[in-house]
Amino acid sequence: MITRFTHMSLRELFRLLILAVFCLVVSSCGSGEAGDGEKMVAAADSTKVEKKGDEGVPVKVFTVEFGEISDYVQHTSTIEAEEAVDVYSRATGLVAEVLVEEGDAIKAGQVLARLVDDELGLVTEEARVNFQKLASKFKRAEGLFERSLMSREDFEQQKFTVEESRLRWDRAKLTLDHTSVRSPVDGVISERTVKLGDRISQSIKLFSLVDLQQL
Repeated sequence: MITRFTHMSLRELFRLLILAVFCLVVSSCGSGEAGDGEKMVAAADSTKVEKKGDEGVPVKVFTVEFGEISDYVQHTSTIEAEEAVDVYSRATGLVAEVLVEEGDAIKAGQVLARLVDDELGLVTEEARVNFQKLASKFKRAEGLFERSLMSREDFEQQKFTVEESRLRWDRAKLTLDHTSVRSPVDGVISERTVKLGDRISQSIKLFSLVDLQQL
């Protein structure tokens, strides 16, 4: 009776031992998988840390030395010429020619425009002929005066007449020359207010010039 009980007990113990071993194996496998998982997570974290550490700010290193430093400031501004001249005509009449345009470089004395000068040309020619006639007459009077065939009073009168005639001729030439509007200075045409056919007077501005050498 006792032997049977012992025999049954050994069988039960053997079964319990096998069951315990099986449970231990299963438990070991589970803990191994968990350990591997933890290792993988740790490895991923370490990779992230390593990558984050590798991504630094790019810098350039130079040796300190002396050199030039440039600084710039940008602004808008209006540039003006130091010298600006308005051009007027000394004569009155109709504009026959306009010889320059805005932006043209001009020299002092250059003709910018011309007025109709037909009548003034005739007046100048008439003054020239009259002067030459009186000058020829005075030349003959000089011979008579040297031979005492003319009084000093008549001689002086003819001399004054010739001089007046010469002055009238000079005035006519000057008036004719004023029909050519000339530039008083070197510069650039900045404005043209006159056009062909305009009737102008001495108070009407025709051109504006600026000196671009000094801004």
